[in-house]
Amino acid sequence: VDYAAGERPVCVAMGRIDGDAYLDLVVVNHNSDNLSVFLNNGDGTFQAGVNYAISNGNEVIIVDLDGDGHQDLAVGADSPDIVSVFLNNGDGTFQAAGSYFLPDPPSSIAAGDLNGDGYQDLTMTASSRVCVLLGDGDGTFQNPTDYNYGEELDSGILQDLNGDGRLDLIILTGDGNSAGVFSGNGDGTFQAGTYDFYGVGNIPVSMVKGDLDGDGDQDFAVANQEGNDISILINQSSSSSSGGGSGGCFLAAATLNGLSGRGFVDLCLFSVVVWGLRPRRVLRK
Repeated sequence: VDYAAGERPVCVAMGRIDGDAYLDLVVVNHNSDNLSVFLNNGDGTFQAGVNYAISNGNEVIIVDLDGDGHQDLAVGADSPDIVSVFLNNGDGTFQAAGSYFLPDPPSSIAAGDLNGDGYQDLTMTASSRVCVLLGDGDGTFQNPTDYNYGEELDSGILQDLNGDGRLDLIILTGDGNSAGVFSGNGDGTFQAGTYDFYGVGNIPVSMVKGDLDGDGDQDFAVANQEGNDISILINQSSSSSSGGGSGGCFLAAATLNGLSGRGFVDLCLFSVVVWGLRPRRVLRK
């Protein structure tokens, strides 16, 4: 079943937008300068999309940004280079966006409590920079602080990697073919100039997290566009090891899900056969 969106949809996210038990969809339409919200009818069908203006949008996440229990939107855009926050009215509709200017176009957005105040903060990868916006708890944010990584960044995920209660930032460098870790200080800042690097495949473009080896820690799967393969980073508390694999066709994105229903996380990639966790061949554990 097809549903009409805008021109050149580039990103989609799922969440409970209107507060019922059903997952709704948010689609960012880059060339029509808007995003579309599709509310779920509960039977696998959706209402017609409702559009909200956002110029040249390219990324979206769904998260409660003002602590009212309703799912809001953080949307990245280029030309101008901004992140816009749409606060949910509680019924699946949104208020007019508040926007924050960034030094470069954002390529990914992540949310988490970086400074321990109980409020959601935002991090964005933007060209060679990581930008941090600390949340005030009411859906507004402080001016961004940025860290210059020195290489083009493609993706970023927040996760406490070493169990110290502080969120760290894991990023991909498309030019450097590596994953890097910014260690969080727990006060909304990251350790300046201190990065750990882990080699991945050729031109990494997408990264997801999940417990791949059942030890309770979050591991990472990286899709490598030019290498036609994935790289697995197994979290070993204070360090990670990388492994690789190869598939049979062009790889553009990856996702993690408990596909087998047996309590294990499996890998699902678009049109690719998955090979290899470390030296082992693993499709499903």
